[in-house]
Amino acid sequence: MAVKQKNTGLGRGLDALFSSEEVLAQFNAPVSEGGEYIINISLSDIDINKNQPRKNFDKGALEELAASIKENGLLQPIAVQQIGERYQIIAGERRFRAFKLLNEPKIPAIIKNLSRQQVMQMALIENLQREDLTAIEEAEAMKALMEEFGLTQQELAQKLGKARSSIANSLRLLELHPEVKKLVDMGSISAGHARAILSIDEPEMQIKLARQAAASKLSVRQVESMARQHKLNNIYKELPHRVTELTSFEDMLCRKLGTRVKIAGTVKKGKVEIDYYSMDELEGLIKILMTEPENAAKTIM
Repeated sequence: MAVKQKNTGLGRGLDALFSSEEVLAQFNAPVSEGGEYIINISLSDIDINKNQPRKNFDKGALEELAASIKENGLLQPIAVQQIGERYQIIAGERRFRAFKLLNEPKIPAIIKNLSRQQVMQMALIENLQREDLTAIEEAEAMKALMEEFGLTQQELAQKLGKARSSIANSLRLLELHPEVKKLVDMGSISAGHARAILSIDEPEMQIKLARQAAASKLSVRQVESMARQHKLNNIYKELPHRVTELTSFEDMLCRKLGTRVKIAGTVKKGKVEIDYYSMDELEGLIKILMTEPENAAKTIM
């Protein structure tokens, strides 16, 4: 099956690894001075990458891809690396599976010489650009890259072309109870629902709210509101018997900021602790706290 020319570019991440000359090169001809080739490889000689971030492949989507390839040809060869006498997929496992459905004996592939880090990074970038991963799969792949190669969140963000806050928010999803993560993987609740549920500390309450959100098809705003109310209820239960003025101010701050606020001290001096559960929530709190002094009192009151 021939490779047809693709008019649109792939995206900044893959463009850094694939040049346009590679895509348009003739089969069985070298495409770079590094000795990379596009060749037709027998599907039986190709192994999938066990570090592939994507774990679930929708059967219907694969059948649609196979039908598209049958009709239009393969727009982009898969990428592989040679390991001994066999080949391992770097990018393009969905295309590989689609070719299997078509009972094609061979598939066009670019042979790449990459480091282990580049292979993992490339597989993650490909899935991110095609939005093939669930939020949990994406977070697990990011964590694996960081742990495998000692990357900081900032370094990973630069490699993936994302904001550091986006990396942090994704990784926080891994703190959810396994049952909640399973609901995200299944598509029963979204990453937005999951982030709202993260603000709840108790695992049993996380599960209860996640199940309710899935069963009743609650919106993200509804789940955020329920999580906020749960936190406030817990705050009121934990308030100790103290000076009336401090309790009153603490209560007002809790209601206005929508998060746990603790005032420790006396009427003469003390400290105020404000909880936040994501970078977005912290930015929102800062905006409220940076309100002009003459308006701040009115805002809180």
